[in-house]
This record gives sequence, structure tokens and C-alpha cells, in this order.
Amino acid sequence: MLESLGRARNPLNLVILDACRDNPFGSNFRSGERGLSQLDAPPGTLLAYATAPGNTAGDGSGAHGLYTGHLLQEMQVPGAAVEDVFKRVRLAVRRASEGAQIPWESTSLEGDFAFVGDASRDLAREQREFEADLAAWNVLRATNTPEPLEAFIRQRPSGKFAELAQHRLDLLLRERGEKPVDAAPPPPLGPEMCVPGKVAPYGGPAVPFLPGERYTYRTVDLLSQAEKTRTTDRVLDIVGDEVRFNDGNKVSDIFGNNVRAPDGKRWTPYQFFINDYALGKRWRAQFIITQPDGATVGVRFDLRVAARERITLPAGTFDSYRIEARGSDLASGAQLERSAWVAPERMRGLLAMESVVRKGGTVVSAERVELTEHVAGVSPAPARVMATEPVDKPPPSPLAY
Repeated sequence: MLESLGRARNPLNLVILDACRDNPFGSNFRSGERGLSQLDAPPGTLLAYATAPGNTAGDGSGAHGLYTGHLLQEMQVPGAAVEDVFKRVRLAVRRASEGAQIPWESTSLEGDFAFVGDASRDLAREQREFEADLAAWNVLRATNTPEPLEAFIRQRPSGKFAELAQHRLDLLLRERGEKPVDAAPPPPLGPEMCVPGKVAPYGGPAVPFLPGERYTYRTVDLLSQAEKTRTTDRVLDIVGDEVRFNDGNKVSDIFGNNVRAPDGKRWTPYQFFINDYALGKRWRAQFIITQPDGATVGVRFDLRVAARERITLPAGTFDSYRIEARGSDLASGAQLERSAWVAPERMRGLLAMESVVRKGGTVVSAERVELTEHVAGVSPAPARVMATEPVDKPPPSPLAY
């Protein structure tokens, strides 16, 4: 069917499968696996499943199944972008099933679409929403009740803090006893996944930063091909939702987004790196950088997981997700392009990033930061691990913008 849709060359295809059921024939018919297997969306298509790959969906108690009932409701919201519709459905079904059913999507859509009304972007309105959401998130990030987070996510499912809010909600629901289903891991890119130093399969949920973990990077100027720096970061400790490196003067959040640099530069909360990656996933990031002299720079990015691909670095070979980000410096108008590679099942830190800055169509800077060595941390983590060996000067942020 998907091959036929591809030949039709439609600008947009939506495939919605509320058919994730147990196989009544068991192992005597096809396979004994539960639910449907994972399938990545072909170009221009959004695939929506009633539940995560490898799981089954509930029938519900009304005229429609649990998933379809919420979908019919959310489809009627005027101006709601199609991704926002399915994000709201996912949240509603998850809460109604207490985590036993969590819908899932795979998308390769490029444009905007709404079932009712116009879903086109209004950048001036987005700026106002960002300012309001930033103030709200600075309060909500410490909340211990799920209801405010649910309301925040439902209001703007694709907002600049929605991924951060979703992770916070996940933690609170888990503390309250929710045991959500886990999606089947994506298929490997070859016969076996790659691990530095040996060949063995890996997969599963993302891993956190760990005290004592060490990352060494080299930075290469892509215009001159000259190596600029070689630097090391060692995780000192994790306090709340912040990770401190080296002697504590460099800080990121638990996903690797910058919080504070050794020179005093600071970032407002943002979601360039997130908790959950899936091929085709799209999200947005916006933040304000405060320079040591007090000057501020505003930056906006649109991001998507563009591919799952194998990448070979000095630190080893990894099966990774490639993130493509396009954005701008809101003051100067410079165009910002990022390609980042992550392997969250192996390590939370960045594998590599290529950064290009253009002004008036001309490339004014381009560099590549790549991992040359990774040393695992200590798990379970002690309360505090002090660095006992000298480390190089902390690296410049790969997200200078």
C-alpha cells in the first residue's frame, strides 16, 4: 500500500492504524509477536499507530476504541497542526489507560497541515508564545504534580518546551506508579549494531549521564580542515536536572543542552537535544544566550531526526540518529545549520556535530566537533565524584548559537 502511495506522488499521506491487536491465531499463524512491528514512514507520509510497536491496543468502552475516540475529538480542533493532533491524542490515551497504551507515530512530513482551518506558522505569534512559555516553564520545571504539566503540553504540544515538559511528566507519573509500555526498539542498521571496541547488538532506552564519565572531542575547521582544539569534559556530578562538568563551572541539562559555560555565558532552558528520538520526529527549540558582558542573543531552530545511520569516529563506530537543525540568529539574521549525531542507547553525550553559519548566503564559519574518546561513568552514581586527574580546558560549546 505504501509503495502505491509513493507512486501517486501525493504532497501528503496520512496512514492511521487502529489495529494493533493480539494475534488470535497465536504462533500457528505468522509470528507469535505482539502488536505490529515498527515501520518508518516513506517520504511525505505520517504513519500513526494506536499504540507503540510491539504492543497491543485496548478496545475502550464507547462506540469507538480508546484511540479512535480521542482522535475524532482532537481532529476537530481548528488550526491544530497534524502533529499536534496526534501528540494530544497520545497524551490523552496514555492517561486514560494509565500507561498501558501509548500511541506512536513515524513521520516524514515537510509541510504544515490541519484537519480544520489553517496550520500555517506565524513567527510573531510564536515569539510571544515563547516568551510566555519560558516564564511558565521556569516555574513548572520544579513542579511535583502532573496536572499543570499536562495542561502545559496540551496547550502547545509542539512548543519550545514541550519535550522537556513531557520528560518531567514521565518522571512524575512513574513515581506515582504508572508502568508505561515500552516500544519495540528500531531494527538494527545491519546484522549487528556497533559498539566501540567490539561488535555486539545494543538498543533500548536512552541512558543518562553518569558521574566520572569522560568525553574527549576534537574540533576541526571545515573551511581550512585544520584541527582547532582537542578538549575533555568529565562529569563531576548530577544535581536535579543539571549536569556539572570538570570543576563545576560548565553545566548542561540532563540531555546535554548548555546551561552555563566556563566563561560565564548562560542559556535559558531549551530542547535542542531531547529524551526520545525516532526517525522523522520534528520539534522546535528557542533560547536566549546571555554573554558575560550582559548582552543577549536570541536563537531559533527547527529540528528533525533525518536518518538512522552508521557513523565512524576516532572513538569508534556507532549506529546513530542524525539530527538536522535549521535556524537563525534573531538579531543578526544569520542562518544557522546544524547536523548532529547521537546514540542515546549508548551514551547521553554528543557523538559529533557540524555547524555552519551563513550571512547573506555566504558561509562565514563552519566546524565539526567529533568524539575521540569516551570513558564510561559509575553506576549507580555516588552522591559526588570529584575529578582526580587534570583535564584539558573545557571545550567551546558546539552550540555557539
